[in-house]
Amino acid sequence: MLRKFLKVYLFAAILFSDFLMFADDNPGTGMEDENGNTDGSVEQAPINGWMIYMMLLGICFAFYYLKNRKTQVS
Repeated sequence: MLRKFLKVYLFAAILFSDFLMFADDNPGTGMEDENGNTDGSVEQAPINGWMIYMMLLGICFAFYYLKNRKTQVS
């Protein structure tokens, strides 16, 4: 059980670190079309602002879930 949890945790950490590495610090004013022109109608949302908080929340939820599951099994 612990080995499976560690594999899932490692996979999630690598997946979320990928989002952090490729997050755009300056999202600009809009999306680019196929010619590279920006129309400014659609704003891009930066995703790197809340990633640390979401990872901490996920870890806390995992420990809460495992603690409750352990008490239900016993």
